[in-house]
Amino acid sequence: MSFYNGKKIFVAGGAGMIGNALIRALVPLGAKVTATEFLSRRIDPAWRDQIEVITAIDLNQPTWKPNSHWTGALKRCNLYAGYDVVFWAAAKVGGAKAIRENPMDLVHYNLELAARNIQAAVAAGVERFCYVSSSYVYPETHIASLERDTDDRDVPLQHYGLGWIKRFIEKLCRAHQLTSETKFVLVRPASIYGPYDNFDLETCHVVPALIRKVAEGQSPLEVWGDGSEERQFTFVDDLVRGLLLATEHYAIAEPINIAMPKIATVNDVWETLFEIVGRCDAVRYIGDKPKVINQRLINVARCKDVFGYVCSTSLKDGLRETLNCYKSQRLYAK
Repeated sequence: MSFYNGKKIFVAGGAGMIGNALIRALVPLGAKVTATEFLSRRIDPAWRDQIEVITAIDLNQPTWKPNSHWTGALKRCNLYAGYDVVFWAAAKVGGAKAIRENPMDLVHYNLELAARNIQAAVAAGVERFCYVSSSYVYPETHIASLERDTDDRDVPLQHYGLGWIKRFIEKLCRAHQLTSETKFVLVRPASIYGPYDNFDLETCHVVPALIRKVAEGQSPLEVWGDGSEERQFTFVDDLVRGLLLATEHYAIAEPINIAMPKIATVNDVWETLFEIVGRCDAVRYIGDKPKVINQRLINVARCKDVFGYVCSTSLKDGLRETLNCYKSQRLYAK
């Protein structure tokens, strides 16, 4: 029987890319899922009727919860009371442009949001809390980072604030594990993409940006940087399978990397998209646009050793599914 069968699961950020993927994975396992969404971002309608949905809630106030018949009135309670597991997939994110132009907005928002909700979950007696961290915590290096590489090395200046905030929240989780009954799961993913990603060109990452530009027929295709940037582009369903394994077997408040082991470049992304849609035309590289570090790689040996798990969705398969989702939904395009 599944570890998740019959468990009450709260997915914070259910309308986002990771949240939607969690719902798709948890419902077939027999979990009783509750998830949050906003009026502007909705949970996949194919799964929405199979879970409890909380709409238009401010997660900065986790001790308030809407009445069962949402009319705008609120009743006082702990949002997480009665839940066994919380998956924390709620965050404000941004690509290179957002990180360069307004990094402290991301820092303050994510720190306050996570800290308040972690405290609320612990107060409610939640059994396990899975915090989705980031590879932004790692120093700049030319080799794939191990989990221990944050012990005594600094975060690159390009994402200094976000990297340190993620590190701090991980330590906050560990402190709560040492002083409460709640067990914490700390997962560090890398370069996630997939259905229900953010496709807003002002704030999104490179993969959804290229998907949108290709889907809308931009020609020549504009690529920020020179296309040589290396990443472990990880399909969101692969990440979620790792999250579920980690939450079941690795709730020890120690970080674990989960990412596609195969390295790809930004050039690989647009070339694969062109192959999928049958395009063969001009590309224009724009060197004066914001960009992040050229190489950010993480070592996923621990994930394989602990769970025997390796992310395996090919770049082509993952891009095709994400492209189809964007073309059919166009959920977040501006």
